[in-house]
Amino acid sequence: MNEQVLPGAAAGLAMDDLPGGFLICRMDRSGVIIRANQELLRILQCETMEELRTLTGNSIWGIIYPEDLAEAEHVLLERDARQPEQAIDISCRVCRRDGSVRQLEGRGWAVRSEDGPLLYLLLSDVTGRRERQLAEHRRLLAEAQARADAAVAAKNTFLSNISHDMRTPLNAIFGFITLAKRNIHNPEEALENLEQVETSSRLLLEMIDEVLQISSLSHAARPAEVPCDLPEALDEVFAFLEPQAQEKGIDFTVH
Repeated sequence: MNEQVLPGAAAGLAMDDLPGGFLICRMDRSGVIIRANQELLRILQCETMEELRTLTGNSIWGIIYPEDLAEAEHVLLERDARQPEQAIDISCRVCRRDGSVRQLEGRGWAVRSEDGPLLYLLLSDVTGRRERQLAEHRRLLAEAQARADAAVAAKNTFLSNISHDMRTPLNAIFGFITLAKRNIHNPEEALENLEQVETSSRLLLEMIDEVLQISSLSHAARPAEVPCDLPEALDEVFAFLEPQAQEKGIDFTVH
């Protein structure tokens, strides 16, 4: 292996002056720990190197959370063997003395030594940041779920309302057909009744089209706007409801 020597500026710093946890270990399957600074001991809740060795079995692999171990071995050993000239970026969870888990991120370098390659690791505790990211992710998921639930509720309400609204033109069609039959010998009245049947049929067809296109409603940026003649709309409503009112003996007028 062609190990890269740690840059001189970093090598000249005392370990406890480095910004974060710092660890030196064997760069092999044993991962024997050689040294660690006070910040790494603090992160792992150890007072001394002896406590750290006991906690980890004196191996870097004993620090890493079991579910992250295979990926860490790949990153620190196998990938670096193929790209020895590059620094190694790592992100993994570690086990603390009290059993809690922290998320660490950092960078490593392969360093030559007489006894074989060493791994220098500079690590930072990013648990707080990761927890905030997870919390934000959960919040976004919850908002997306709420929007999806609202969309489903809106569609269900729409279908329920429009199925009820369809009865109005249907009843109008039946009513005007009945009137047309009664006026079979009065062509002028019968024609007027049939025109109302045609108008009601168009309205019913528009409602059916809306049902068939319901999926497009969830993608609409805003409700569609169409011109509306209020007096004409009231006349159409009156024309639809008048036959039903007559059948039931109800005096129905519009002022």
